[in-house]
Formats: sequence, C-alpha cells, structure tokens
Amino acid sequence: MKRARIAVPAIALLTVWSCFSDRQTVLDPGDDSPECRIPGSAIGTNRAVVMIRGFRFLPDTVRIRAGGTITWVNCEAANIPSHTSTSSTGVWDSGPLAPGESHAESFGSAGSFSYSCVPHSTMRGVVIVS
Repeated sequence: MKRARIAVPAIALLTVWSCFSDRQTVLDPGDDSPECRIPGSAIGTNRAVVMIRGFRFLPDTVRIRAGGTITWVNCEAANIPSHTSTSSTGVWDSGPLAPGESHAESFGSAGSFSYSCVPHSTMRGVVIVS
C-alpha cells in the first residue's frame, strides 16, 4: 500500500517533468503576431522569459535570484527587423535576433542590469538580480 502512495505521485511528477525537458512551449501572443516558441530550457526554477513584441520587451522589468537565467524570444512578425537584448554596461549582447529566435543569459551576481535594443533605442528593460 505504501508503494502505491509513493508511486502514483512519482509517476505524475515524471510525466509533468518530461513535458518540459528538451521541448518547446508555444505561446500565442495574440493579435496577428506569430506564435512564440519558447525553448524548454527557459522554463523552470529561477528562469524567466521576456517576449519581444510590438517593439517592446514584455515584461520590461524582470526579477530573478543570482544564478538565474533570462531568455529573450523575438515574437515579432516575419517582416519586422531584428532586435537585440544589449546590456547598457557591456555585460551581454544577444546580437541580432530575427523573429522566432531567442537568446538566454545567466546572471551570477546581484545587481540591476539595464538593457535596450541597439537598432530600436526606445526599447528598454531592466533585469533585477537579488
């Protein structure tokens, strides 16, 4: 009887875990934008996703703990020019992200890290690491 009580939750947990391993999650950003393909590695503890859509970072402020990872995903339509996620202080630069592409960055120490899109300077965001 004890084995059954342990086995059922364990099987359920493994089933849920397998749904996120090495797969992509599809988010529908709404409107006429294409679907966003979020890498499975972007989902989990101390991880966050920033969608790039409508020439904005969504959300534009992200909070994580030290050691966490942020993944930026360009969810713009195919006819929109590439965007970047570029640190204001040179800590990281994603390079051009075409629609459908993504970039992940890990943050090892606490601080506040502002960033922008190089070709579209009005696009700004901040990562707050505690």
